[in-house]
Amino acid sequence: MNATIRPVGLSHDYRTNCWEAKCECGKFWRPPTTMYATQEIECPKCGRRYVARYNDTPPVIMPVALPDCTPSAPVSRPDAESDTAIK
Repeated sequence: MNATIRPVGLSHDYRTNCWEAKCECGKFWRPPTTMYATQEIECPKCGRRYVARYNDTPPVIMPVALPDCTPSAPVSRPDAESDTAIK
């Protein structure tokens, strides 16, 4: 299931559009309105984060790429009793 976003009308002050987003988990929600062309939004159900691009035709939301936090090599730390430890 793909994440989607669509306009649902004007905000109460008529300055911005209201949007309805649908997450990959199936949750529908209305992100906060903004005057910016892009915005980072988060699903209230599962916590996935997306970047909403409102000026694209049609508007799209794309998942935010999280950094890979797995170390590529083990980190070695000197023991307290080794020759390299500060005494």
